[in-house]
Amino acid sequence: MKWGRLAIGGALVAAAGIVGSFRLGVFEVARLNTRVRELEAEKTKLADFARRLVTCPPQLVGTARKRFERTEKILAVLGPDATLRRGYTMTMDATGNLVRSVTQVKRGDTIHTRITDGAIDSEVSKRRS
Repeated sequence: MKWGRLAIGGALVAAAGIVGSFRLGVFEVARLNTRVRELEAEKTKLADFARRLVTCPPQLVGTARKRFERTEKILAVLGPDATLRRGYTMTMDATGNLVRSVTQVKRGDTIHTRITDGAIDSEVSKRRS
């Protein structure tokens, strides 16, 4: 049931008038009217929150999906496979660690090199700086 501000205020005044010994003064009526307005504002806020609660989850999923797709595109351009397609290689030692310097390997070590279309296993015969 919907109650307007005047209807609620009027009901309060009518209820107060029914009680024989209780009389509302001007200030009490004003205070009640102020409280009625505050309650109506709170009711409006709750209705707004309820509306946002219903519409928010689909928006959050859509936003997360777009962020994921953007990250996926960045990875496609900057990721390891894209680097290999540009002609670079990735070389790892026997334990799978990326070899970034000749000082990480020694003569006789087995290294594993990834290229665009496969991989090559090699044995280090000489190291040059």
